[in-house]
Amino acid sequence: MENNNPIVQPKVEANNNKSTIILLLVGIVVIFAAVGGIYWYLGKQQSSSNQQSQPIAGDQSAAENVDNLNQQLDAVDIPQPDADFTSIDQDLQNL
Repeated sequence: MENNNPIVQPKVEANNNKSTIILLLVGIVVIFAAVGGIYWYLGKQQSSSNQQSQPIAGDQSAAENVDNLNQQLDAVDIPQPDADFTSIDQDLQNL
């Protein structure tokens, strides 16, 4: 038994092609909108973090801060480094 019925292929309509192009264009617009939104959001976050990291000016001027730091440095007691090596120096001379 042979089946002599011809295979019917549906015709590709021009309307289907137009809808594919429209969907492709809508997809591209959505992708550009998403990328633009992410770029804007990250730029906004970065600018807000830069504003937060800037120091707030206090009552002291820069010269007063430098003077305070110099006073603190002068208050640090640094022992003589040569005194630490006197015993080693004597041992080396005995060799």
